[in-house]
Amino acid sequence: MGTGAAHGLVHMTMVAFAAVLTPMRESVGAGLFAIAVVGNISYLSFGLLAPASGYFADRIGSRRVLGICCFGMAAACVGLALAKDIYSLGVALGALGLAAALYHPAGLSLIARRVGSVEKAMAYHGIFGTLGLSLGPVVAGAITAAAGWRWSYVVFAAALGALGAAFAGWGGRGVARMPGPAAERPALPQKTLLAGLLLFYVIAIMNGFIFHGATTFLPTRLATIRNLFVGNAATTATLLAGIGGQYVGGLLASRWRYELVLACSFLFSGLALVFLGASQGAFLFAPALAYGFAHFSTQPVTNTLISRLTSARRQGIAFGVNFFLAFGLGSFGTGFVGYVGEKLGLGKAFGALAVVAFAVVPLSFVLWHLRRRAAAGPRIRDFFTDVPR
Repeated sequence: MGTGAAHGLVHMTMVAFAAVLTPMRESVGAGLFAIAVVGNISYLSFGLLAPASGYFADRIGSRRVLGICCFGMAAACVGLALAKDIYSLGVALGALGLAAALYHPAGLSLIARRVGSVEKAMAYHGIFGTLGLSLGPVVAGAITAAAGWRWSYVVFAAALGALGAAFAGWGGRGVARMPGPAAERPALPQKTLLAGLLLFYVIAIMNGFIFHGATTFLPTRLATIRNLFVGNAATTATLLAGIGGQYVGGLLASRWRYELVLACSFLFSGLALVFLGASQGAFLFAPALAYGFAHFSTQPVTNTLISRLTSARRQGIAFGVNFFLAFGLGSFGTGFVGYVGEKLGLGKAFGALAVVAFAVVPLSFVLWHLRRRAAAGPRIRDFFTDVPR
């Protein structure tokens, strides 16, 4: 529960910038471009410390890193509340992104090490994050309307500080035990399957490429239903549909082979992107919801796969590299969709993203083959009948 609350609060605090951008800009007398630059600093910083977070999670324990993350974000929020000009805003937003970057590798590795049903735990963890992502602008906007944008960061600082104190007082150190009957939890790998992990990282980059490209331009694409307000509302509904996708993805991963769930998720995600590219007007809403559901169903599967491809002592850095690649190299999907959309239209750009999604389907089968070959002699039917381990 603590990691879920932290996950939601991290995303809520990071997306609050979009909700308070206008009053923030006006209060420091900055132009639109200047405020956009400091915002980019924050988002770029969000991925920079992920590998370092994973490294320290393996060395000093995930719990301690989570405490540092929460206290660091709280301090940055205080800095934002006190900022007087664009330069102090840039420093505080950069510090906020750097502190937030510590969360995902530490939080995910903590779940992988401590929880018996990793698949379901990853799904619930993702649901908390999506709720924070969806509700962040609403919460920050409401506080801003009532008391001003600075108070929104004061509230976030208080909540993050309380969570940091909770992590600091939580027992356990280093690689914690995994509670629950031994029969309910698969043994953590004793060594890292390097070939499988490298292929997984390729899939992670492709997944991030699709997510950044589609999500950035989804409001613009859905605005053709009626207007931009409707497009933004439909985008929020799409993100909320991802909550159901995360739950179903985690549920299926506890019953089916991970790679089969991954292949199905990308297959349906690709089909939804095809219809997003080919449809017009009100007919865009249904494939948008289907895309949100299918895309987010991959999160509990991919996070669980990392824990099955890496040894217990290397899971922190493995999650850190994954987060860095998905948010770093994967972010080029935004420029790709912008370029193709400008040249050929957004419909064609979403169709191109569908091709990337379809390409993951055969890669999922290859990943299964690598994992099976490392464990025992593979058989084709095992892809559909084995319970994942």
